[in-house]
Amino acid sequence: MGVVGLVFVVAFAVLIGAQLALMSFLDEARAEEAARSVAESQFAAALVEQAVRDAAVPLAGEQVGTEIARQASTNPRVAEALRRGLVDAHRAIVEPDALDLIDSADVESVLDSAIDAAETEVGVNLDGLRQQLDVPQIGPRYLPDAGAGPIVETVRTVAALVTLAAAAIVLIVHPRRGRALAGLGIRAAVVCGAWAVVLLVVGWALGRVADTLFGQLVDQLWREAAPYMLLLLGAGVVLGAGLGFGGMSIDGLTRDSDVNRW
Repeated sequence: MGVVGLVFVVAFAVLIGAQLALMSFLDEARAEEAARSVAESQFAAALVEQAVRDAAVPLAGEQVGTEIARQASTNPRVAEALRRGLVDAHRAIVEPDALDLIDSADVESVLDSAIDAAETEVGVNLDGLRQQLDVPQIGPRYLPDAGAGPIVETVRTVAALVTLAAAAIVLIVHPRRGRALAGLGIRAAVVCGAWAVVLLVVGWALGRVADTLFGQLVDQLWREAAPYMLLLLGAGVVLGAGLGFGGMSIDGLTRDSDVNRW
């Protein structure tokens, strides 16, 4: 199988990787739900509370500053603004014409309103608070120049075509097609198994480095998609192994038939 077999392995690995990306990081429907979960999470509330508290305490003292920060961080409008910001940040990565969607001013405006309401509730007016406030970053630090979604979809299509072409060439050229089929099945099973290991390692790593709002979004996307991705990879391992055993059985039957014929 040589070079063509290697091409099959590489193309199939790329195909699986592209499919996993489209099922997790680049899934816009799943991103909507993940953004809501992150925006309403304790992590987001703590991030907003810390930012407001750091700005308010030097101006109003520990007790008043902490109370303003608590009320602002639990304001539903702030959570909604964070959710919209996260959805827009995700779309800016996926869609080629969405790079201008991220608007931190919207989050700042809503947070200002929440701080105003908290100040009214507490009975203080902190004029310098807005200048001191460090609004939590919504989107990633770096954005692609082109939408990743169409690029990954194109890569998946090309990889699928190359995979099918390589498999067809192997089956046509190899003198023992049963053995060739077995080799393709085993290779496919190994690729799916390797991707399962990568998936688990990436999921473990994301849970330990996701220290920003967008990092939490990525981690949430991965966690929500992980069962479906593992199911896909498990099916790939089973089908690949089935092809491997089936191909070896066909090869054995073919050889027995040749021996009996002679």
